[in-house]
Amino acid sequence: MKTQKLLLSNHLIPQIKSGEKRYTVRKGRRNIKLGKLMFVPAIPTKNFKPITVNVVEIRYKRLCDIIQADFPSQLHDVAEWRGKMREYYPDLKKTDTMTFVHFICK
Repeated sequence: MKTQKLLLSNHLIPQIKSGEKRYTVRKGRRNIKLGKLMFVPAIPTKNFKPITVNVVEIRYKRLCDIIQADFPSQLHDVAEWRGKMREYYPDLKKTDTMTFVHFICK
């Protein structure tokens, strides 16, 4: 099986390497499988190389149905999170399906 890949903002890479960040959420119903996933820096630099993680859970939920309990303890405010998601997806609607990708860094 070919290794799955997702782009990731460079500022999040250290959080993945440290184990602090253990999930990502993407707009749409993404066809991500359990197993190996490679995060590729959105802006290639010599400081940030791709990181391979192990995807352990995939969940789908509409934006309007997402609540605090859907996140690990690191999230403080769902409304703030929705605002940040709109920075990545300006056309985001409350009825859009979101894909939660939970992983463990190897």
